[in-house]
Amino acid sequence: MRKYYVGIDIGGTNTKVAILGRRFAILNKISFPTTLFKTPQRLLTAITDSIFSLLKKRDIGLKEVSGIGVGIAGLVDAEKGVIRNLINIPHWRGLNIKHYFERIFKIPAFVDNDANVMTLAEFYRGAGRGSRNLVCLTLGTGVGGGIVIDRRLYRGSTSSAGEIGHIPINERGPKCNCGGIACIESYIGNRYLIKALIRRIKRERSSLLKKMIDGKYSDLTPELVFKAARRGDKFAIDFWRMVGARLGTMLTGVINLLDLDKVVIGGGIAGAAEYFFPSLQEKIKLNAMEIQGRHVKIVKAKLGKDAGLVGAAVLVSIERDK
Repeated sequence: MRKYYVGIDIGGTNTKVAILGRRFAILNKISFPTTLFKTPQRLLTAITDSIFSLLKKRDIGLKEVSGIGVGIAGLVDAEKGVIRNLINIPHWRGLNIKHYFERIFKIPAFVDNDANVMTLAEFYRGAGRGSRNLVCLTLGTGVGGGIVIDRRLYRGSTSSAGEIGHIPINERGPKCNCGGIACIESYIGNRYLIKALIRRIKRERSSLLKKMIDGKYSDLTPELVFKAARRGDKFAIDFWRMVGARLGTMLTGVINLLDLDKVVIGGGIAGAAEYFFPSLQEKIKLNAMEIQGRHVKIVKAKLGKDAGLVGAAVLVSIERDK
């Protein structure tokens, strides 16, 4: 009986591999920095070795594994398992991940955008349960999104739906990695967020956050800004309010368009939700159409850093049952 799943989450910062069992419970897992590996082949080899190692530790044979699910940060042809473009991870264009894993392990493999995979996890096992229509955002290295319409993941005409991070919020603004101008990702994606923080903190005469880094700008992370906000630093609190306002501006359009039950927000930056949710909700209350704005709920994701792994297993379960 095939009662296990292999889940793989390839992000711009870290890669995670896990073995999952019934109800998509994680039995064991491993993670390592994506940036350790200079080529896709080296990273795929490390993932392959990790899968064999994790299976061996649990004494699980491949005949007991239902399949391999992969979530990866970028544009993916989910049907073919081919990488189209990874904006935050270079050199992957055209690689067929599905065929790679099926050739080695001789079991079915399924691939999708990491935000779609997280969306599946939250919809079936997390904060999105019970919803009919939702959008799930992942805030981290980039800003990803997944869409569920009438309880089904919506991939669009070319398997490219959900690129919410590349919705522009101004006519002018910073250039995004995608080549566009003023995308929401170019304001609140991790790398852009840190650049904006450094510019602002250099102009700041005194703040707790400035004292915490003591001129070492390389130490600046969203987590540190969150800690400063928790200690009452006005600069850090105001910064998170700005993040929420910008995110709320973008989400207002999405809510008006799709008439959602829920917006689920996850990813690393979501740890600071208590500081940016109020300004986000203010923007939605101010600008959303009355019926849609009153109906929608903005909630924090429940599955945390494991959402990508759980969603990868859910992906296998859904695709195998088709």
